[in-house]
Amino acid sequence: LLDGGSYKGVQILSPLTVQKMTLPQTPPGATVVRGLGWDIGSPYASNRGELFPFGSYGHTGFTGPSLWIDPVTQTFVVLMSNRVHPDGKGSVVALREKIATLVAAALVAGALGGLLGAFGTAQVVAGAPRRGGTRGGTALLVAGAALVVADSDVERLPGLVRELLGDPARLATMSERMLTVARPNAADDIAEELIRLAAR
Repeated sequence: LLDGGSYKGVQILSPLTVQKMTLPQTPPGATVVRGLGWDIGSPYASNRGELFPFGSYGHTGFTGPSLWIDPVTQTFVVLMSNRVHPDGKGSVVALREKIATLVAAALVAGALGGLLGAFGTAQVVAGAPRRGGTRGGTALLVAGAALVVADSDVERLPGLVRELLGDPARLATMSERMLTVARPNAADDIAEELIRLAAR
C-alpha cells in the first residue's frame, strides 16, 4: 500500500485498487469516511491517535489488534492484543490511541530520526544522553542536520521550532545535510540481514 501496490518491483495490487482502498469511497457529506476495506475517519478510528493526519488509514479487529498507516512518513503502527482475555470485557481503545499518538509525536520531534531523515527533514531531537536517547541525534547534530535538546531543556522545544520555521535558509541547509546521512532503506536492510542470519 505504501508503494503503490508493489513490493520490491513486484506488482501485488494495481495502483487503482490502492487508490480505492486509501481514498474516501463513502458518499459525499457522510460523517464516516472509509476507503475500500480501510477506515479513514470514523468513530472506530481511535488507532489514528491525535497526530496522524487525514489521509492516513487503518483497520481494527474484534479482539483488539489494530493497524494504522501514514503514507506521508511511510509509517505503520501495528498493535497486537487480546482484549477478550480473560473475561471478554476488556478494552484497548484508549491504548490504541496513546500508542499511535506517541509514535506520531516521536516522528514529529525526530526521536526516530532515521525515518524522517529519509525525506530530508530537518529535526529537533529530544532525549536524555544517560539513556542513549540522543546518540543518533548527536550524529545528526555533527552533520548539521538536527538540533539536539536534552530532557532538562525540553521547555526550549517550542521556541526552537518557531525559530527554525522562521529561517527557511537554515531549514534548507539542514534538509540537504540530512539527506547525506539518512538511511532510507534501513528497515529493508535490517530485514534482509535477519533473513540471512536465520538461514545459517
